[in-house]
Amino acid sequence: MSRPNWRVSLAVIGSAFLLVTGAQAVAAKAPPGQSVPASGVIKACYQKNQGMLRLLVRNQTCRKSEVPISWNMTGIQGPAGPAGPAGPTGPAGPVGPIGATGPAGPVGPIGATGPAGPVGPIGATGPAGPAGPAGPAGATGPAGATGPQGAPGITGLAGLTCPTGQNVTGFSLAGTLVCSGATPPPTCSSTTLTNTMTGVKDSDFAQHWPGGTVMLGTPTCNVTLQRPSGSILLIGTLGDAWAITARTGFGAATLTVNQPGCNSPAAIPNVTANRPSCSSAYVGILGGSLSTASVSIAAS
Repeated sequence: MSRPNWRVSLAVIGSAFLLVTGAQAVAAKAPPGQSVPASGVIKACYQKNQGMLRLLVRNQTCRKSEVPISWNMTGIQGPAGPAGPAGPTGPAGPVGPIGATGPAGPVGPIGATGPAGPVGPIGATGPAGPAGPAGPAGATGPAGATGPQGAPGITGLAGLTCPTGQNVTGFSLAGTLVCSGATPPPTCSSTTLTNTMTGVKDSDFAQHWPGGTVMLGTPTCNVTLQRPSGSILLIGTLGDAWAITARTGFGAATLTVNQPGCNSPAAIPNVTANRPSCSSAYVGILGGSLSTASVSIAAS
């Protein structure tokens, strides 16, 4: 190998070395007193005949016999090295100061009302107040005059009756009954009689009407009433109904059946053929209570 070629080879090898080693290699070969360019790009001239490299500083340029070249100060980034082992756990740091008090939270909802407390004992009876003064006695009125002697009563009526189909309409002075085939007029004043009954519980899902008969009014002016019985779910002729079975002292009695009070949840009341009924008889823990039924009787 000739000497010039050897110089070219050295120059090429040096260029490759500079490209690999980056800014540190360039800084080591920079002329004394000259710094690496701030732009981060190193400029040089390659002598075509002899293969020598010449660094450019400040505003220098390459000669005609040189070829301008340049390279970055920062070399190609190498691959990331393997992660190092985890260091030992450091000692616990000191407890930090207590932080500032935060703002007050919103007011919570009002709690449920507690159960009512027990009723206190009845207080002692206070002393009786003083008696008021007695009022003055009223004056005694004059005695009334004695009335005239009444006519003697009719005697001899004990055991007498009217013929079949006739009624007693009066008495004669001779001591006999006055009989007539006409119906006697009513002897009782017109009035309205009422009656209400409550269902009887059989189970959580069943009730029945108590039934039976009741007499409404007085011993001389009354109406006997038949009440319905059986399950309150039965409608109309499926069970018995309200009915007037007898009357005393009244010439007429008109029955009116009211809608029942169905107290089970969502129950529908009904009256058919004078029988009250409800679509539900529930009286369990989910609600409901015993149902009621009522009537009114216009008696005259």
